[in-house]
Amino acid sequence: MLRIGKLILGEGMPKICASITEEDRKSVIASADIMVQKRVDLVEWRIDYFKNIENEDVEDILKRIKRSLSGIPLLITYRTSREGGKGDMDVENYRQLLLRFASDSNTDLIDYEVFNNHDFSAELGAFMSEQLVPKDTLDFIAKLKQHVPVVGSYHNFHTSHDKETIIAILSYMDSLGCDILKEALMPKSDKDVLTLMDAVSDFKLTGIQKPVIAMSMGGIGAVSRVIGETFGSDVTFACVGGQSAPGQIEISKLRPLMEALHNFRNQL
Repeated sequence: MLRIGKLILGEGMPKICASITEEDRKSVIASADIMVQKRVDLVEWRIDYFKNIENEDVEDILKRIKRSLSGIPLLITYRTSREGGKGDMDVENYRQLLLRFASDSNTDLIDYEVFNNHDFSAELGAFMSEQLVPKDTLDFIAKLKQHVPVVGSYHNFHTSHDKETIIAILSYMDSLGCDILKEALMPKSDKDVLTLMDAVSDFKLTGIQKPVIAMSMGGIGAVSRVIGETFGSDVTFACVGGQSAPGQIEISKLRPLMEALHNFRNQL
């Protein structure tokens, strides 16, 4: 469970996050204004979409976004092309940009791709066999955490994983000190979706207290964005306008579905 302002992650119905993906200042601020009307619980600003973000007066834009959001927490994400985003920064500049945003008081959460600087197979293998984590990643996440909670993230837009690997990825993020653990995979079958949900459910049963964000992407995985409360995902991503990831459902359709399921669960 994690409290961010008035928002509590890991309690009650999963919270709904929507992303701002506009490319310029005026459009970003206009999108922030819309988020409040759409009853979004958490807003993600995907700064990898923003043109020349490294040269912008981000402090002023952040201040204006937070004014529009009226208390809705703001998550900052720079998604690299390696994990399905628009960003092409090298590791050093990526980290410096995140530190710049994390140190601003208008940022509430920061996303960090935990395998950004390392080979996925090698690092996860070392963790699974010997519980080893890279010191540079551990130290950088600690720097971010001096300012804001960190969402450790891993996205695979090509395939899904077996149950053991899915759980290992979440455990790896936990060992790095991430405050929220996020894993998004691309299923090739309904069974892949069920495997993800089963893995997350078992992981939560170990007693982990940190919020988990887990989803299967694409049309096949859309159901995982609706029934997170059943298997232990504490946040889901909806779209307000265009999708920032495949399989996202328009928030006006998603929230009624989630609320209906939540209410039925609580009637039992």
